[in-house]
Amino acid sequence: MQRETALMLLGIGIVLMLLLIGIAVHVSTPEPISPSVEAPSVTKPVVSPTPMQPPQTAAPVQIPTGSTPMLTPLPATPSVPTPVPPPTLATPSAPMVSAPSLMPPLQAPPPPLPSGPIGASPVPSAPKGTAAPPPRQVTNEALEWARRLLITLRPQTQLVLIRSEAAWLGEEGFAVTVEPNGQLTIFARTPVGWLYGILDIVQRSRWRDPLPAQWRWLPPVTERGWVVDRPHWLLSPPRTVAQWWATLRDQLRQLSLGRFNTLVLRCDGREAGLSQTLSLLRQLAPDYGVQVVVWAANPSAAVQQWLRQGGTGVSQTDLPNGRIIAVAARSDWLPLYAERGKVLAPLFPLVLPTLPSSLNQVRHREQVIVPVWLDGVYRDVFWFDPAWAQQIVREAQDLKLRGIWVLAQTKPQEWAMAAFAEAFKNPQEDNEALWQQRWRRQGLSVQWLPVFRSASRILPRLAWLGVSQTPQWGAPLDAFFTAQPIGSTWGKEWQLQVLSVPQTVRLTERPNEPNTIPVDEIARWLEQHAQQVWATLAQLPEPSASDWRFAKQLALLNAWLGQHYAHKIDAALAWARFLDGDKEAGKECLDHLLKALKAWEQVVAVANTVYPPDNLWVRRLPEWQREWATLQMRLAAAMP
Repeated sequence: MQRETALMLLGIGIVLMLLLIGIAVHVSTPEPISPSVEAPSVTKPVVSPTPMQPPQTAAPVQIPTGSTPMLTPLPATPSVPTPVPPPTLATPSAPMVSAPSLMPPLQAPPPPLPSGPIGASPVPSAPKGTAAPPPRQVTNEALEWARRLLITLRPQTQLVLIRSEAAWLGEEGFAVTVEPNGQLTIFARTPVGWLYGILDIVQRSRWRDPLPAQWRWLPPVTERGWVVDRPHWLLSPPRTVAQWWATLRDQLRQLSLGRFNTLVLRCDGREAGLSQTLSLLRQLAPDYGVQVVVWAANPSAAVQQWLRQGGTGVSQTDLPNGRIIAVAARSDWLPLYAERGKVLAPLFPLVLPTLPSSLNQVRHREQVIVPVWLDGVYRDVFWFDPAWAQQIVREAQDLKLRGIWVLAQTKPQEWAMAAFAEAFKNPQEDNEALWQQRWRRQGLSVQWLPVFRSASRILPRLAWLGVSQTPQWGAPLDAFFTAQPIGSTWGKEWQLQVLSVPQTVRLTERPNEPNTIPVDEIARWLEQHAQQVWATLAQLPEPSASDWRFAKQLALLNAWLGQHYAHKIDAALAWARFLDGDKEAGKECLDHLLKALKAWEQVVAVANTVYPPDNLWVRRLPEWQREWATLQMRLAAAMP
């Protein structure tokens, strides 16, 4: 009996225990939230904001095959007997050093950046800012292109873009910090600043320049323009829109690499492809930090539409206003024009590495754009003078001008672009030394720079003579007697006067003023520059790169032009003395004229290696042969 009672109580206890367990499980299981019922809000603790969010590293971008940077000197198609190497802003032919070896040692914390402009916030070692949103939110076509270039050269590098709050950076400036782990952080206020920062790293890596622990860049002038004069892609537009896009994209990329932010399209205005070109540029150019300015000879419907839609144009007849940049035909018009708006200073070929003194008299210099006109005497010949380019940019910066527009009709144009690009990037550094360091790292001789410098400085001295607007294609002996040298009827703003042949012959004593130069001194300078080119090239090996061979041949062409004009000046001076009664001077004139003819034959020989056989130098040769023969007959008739 007792046993049965105990078993009954045990069973009742087990049942009660199971009931209690079931109730507990039912109570602890949450009810599912219906879609129509909102989840209860949860109060989060307040956290003080940090000054800078952790940077987010952009995901690697796949590199398309054949992606190469712009700003590359054009390869020469013709064969050349004695060629040379210049500033190739393309991928170097030598093997690229691995990315880690390009990094500077970082045993100690990086020093702080120098302070910003007066009145601006100081520049700390890491400017204040916030990490940029993920790439899909801040990227654009230009940034993706720049990232791809960087990855090709530094595939292991982490890149972080920080949107800075520092006002001194402006719309284009950037600051770069190399972190101890090799991460590259770019601080900028705008995507354009990031673009310039990435491209700066790309170019330093391509040239094997060491990366400092920190560096920054601010534009020396607001507008840095590149003038394209009736480009082939406007006169003969690409057949498909895709080709059109590619052509314009290449042009914009070239400008961005050179830190040019203004594309000046000089055209007739009635080109069939102008409207489509402007439409595409309106979409593409902002990503690359480029503004487009139309300089049209005719106010066509396409030009008027561009202006109505807010575009900017250039006029040589209208006064400046919000959409028009006026061209001042005379220097004394600059003050009046600058009070109304942006104005382009008078157009002169590059004659000196200094800006006209008249600019000092302009009150609103922040509206003045200076044209650097590598046209006229510079057309189809070589120019690469980093020192002159740097001095011009530095003066424009010191005068606080609005900008500089460069028109280069030189061959190849990329060399002139490279000279000004480095001047925009480093206006206060020694750019000649910079180029020499880069060439030395590529195994090239630094003596190429004296060759290119001397060849380039022959050209402005030809312009000083005033015998022709295009003296590179020669001038007859008579032109030296009617010439208008610099300082006579033009170029007085540079405070330089070259005496003509008649003025030099009439001198009784040499001028004491250093800025007054008799024409025979110009002849000696031309000879010295030519001799410098020949003597230095004789010590240099033949370059292997076609673009350097092209540059070398054009440097030789400049040298022979200088020698030709040195003899022609001497012939003109001798002829002037002969006309004044010095009979012995007649034979001297004939000798110098024959030497000038022989020098021109060398000009033709060099020109035929880089230009088609029917070039202008070839066409002028018979004229100089007839000139010498005619003078020989005149002297024979005049002599007893």
